[in-house]
Amino acid sequence: MASMGSCFAREIKSVLTREGFSYIAEETHHPASVHASAAWERVYNLFSMRQIFEYTFGQWVPATRWWQAPISGKIQDPYRRIVLYDSLEEAERDFETHRGCSRRALEKLPDADPHARAYRNLGRPNRRLRNMSAVRSVRE
Repeated sequence: MASMGSCFAREIKSVLTREGFSYIAEETHHPASVHASAAWERVYNLFSMRQIFEYTFGQWVPATRWWQAPISGKIQDPYRRIVLYDSLEEAERDFETHRGCSRRALEKLPDADPHARAYRNLGRPNRRLRNMSAVRSVRE
């Protein structure tokens, strides 16, 4: 079993590990892994999940990759907000390690092709939302 999310995922993770279930855990040393099976930090929506799958399995080149925190001057990962670094080199190195851990966590799921399954599943809510909009416009 694995989890990805926010406080609910953190609680699920806690119960599963406490009760002795087989729980997928990568990057256990990393503060951003408290909510999930890898150091994804908090994941609140499908867009965030899709981003994780894209940077884990594909070519992901965001317009803004790193921020400089205004008070501390540290390098911050804008997609994993609690993750701060002393240098850009450290940030790049840790992110590459994280990508590998993310891949291992997702590939341990009981499906031969986890990223394809994830992309399929991520598309479903969008179709439902479009259908809901169509229903709403008919009622109006």
